[in-house]
Amino acid sequence: MYSTIVWQHLRDPQNRGVLKDPDGLGESKYPKCGDHLIVQLHVAEGRIRDARFLAKACAPVVAVASLATTQIIGKTIEEARKLSALRLDKEIGGLPISKRHALWMFLEALFGALDQANHQTNPLGKEIEK
Repeated sequence: MYSTIVWQHLRDPQNRGVLKDPDGLGESKYPKCGDHLIVQLHVAEGRIRDARFLAKACAPVVAVASLATTQIIGKTIEEARKLSALRLDKEIGGLPISKRHALWMFLEALFGALDQANHQTNPLGKEIEK
């Protein structure tokens, strides 16, 4: 039912946990099954320096969040915004139709975190002291 990549990220999820004082925090819920995902980011000089997630969710949500957070670390905010559901689905090895909400949940939480982190910087891209 699930790809080898999904199983790898389920057995050893990457970046699961809490970031202290994140610059951006985004959240997504899928009421149909009760899934809940939070993505947290540290952003400095316009780049994602660290990313973590918390999930009370089905296996595909955890696997997608694990895979995607490893991919966005080091990327600029603009590069991270280009992440798509199609690309994530391909990279995770394909998800059954009934589990594709995992892709949208991650993107919704990521974009929320990016929006919040982007508000922490001024128009010149310099960090604002907290």
